[in-house]
Amino acid sequence: MKNRFNPYSWEAEIYKTPKEIYAALDSLGIYGKTIDRVTVIGLAGTKAEDTVYQNLLACGIPLSQMKNYKDNALVPCSIIVSEPVVITFEDNSTFEFQLMYGNQMKMSVNKLSTDITDGVNNSNIDANRLFASLKGQKIEELHINQNTRKVYSKYSDSFEYEYSDFIFLFECEENVSFELKGDRGNINYKFSLETTYGQGDETVTYKELFDCFVDNYSTEILWGHDTSSYFWIRPVKKYEFKGYDYDFEYEDDEISI
Repeated sequence: MKNRFNPYSWEAEIYKTPKEIYAALDSLGIYGKTIDRVTVIGLAGTKAEDTVYQNLLACGIPLSQMKNYKDNALVPCSIIVSEPVVITFEDNSTFEFQLMYGNQMKMSVNKLSTDITDGVNNSNIDANRLFASLKGQKIEELHINQNTRKVYSKYSDSFEYEYSDFIFLFECEENVSFELKGDRGNINYKFSLETTYGQGDETVTYKELFDCFVDNYSTEILWGHDTSSYFWIRPVKKYEFKGYDYDFEYEDDEISI
């Protein structure tokens, strides 16, 4: 794992409640420092192409003509990641963070080298270029918001099941903020630029976004759980066959591929 991020050797704490997260940030001493650069470890993804097609269709542009408009279409300055983000300040100190399973923050300071960009997956993004507007900004405070919506199942008689998205908005000094948003139970999360106070997405053109990606394709491996088309590998620490049934217990570690 030389010159590659190793999740087992990252000396960071996981904070699970808003009170823990706010207290940790107060103690880490990151507020008021000037951002110099941004590094994203591992593989980054984007849903910008879907956004472009939907917006162009809504404007009445047929699929056959979209290539003429695609590059200049505006999309959110947002990527999907599953490993840490490292912010380096002008005094060369660093702030490392990873949103885990939608509402947990893993954080540290001065624990990860900014020279390391490859992780469980190889790096494919020039995050410092994409998030260049954060350079010179100072993180002022964090806002944690919760969006809750009802989810109804045709097999349930209950109307009480709720699904929540948690948004972590780091407000900066001037006209820009950055936001972390994940799905409950999944290790992937969005890292996005927002306007001041999170009132809207900062946008770039489709071409500007994709010019920040490099062609470094590899099979995506997530160190944790994710749903959809992934399959999961988990070590089993207890397995017992009882009659026609099984009794088993998993270890906490999991890989999604």
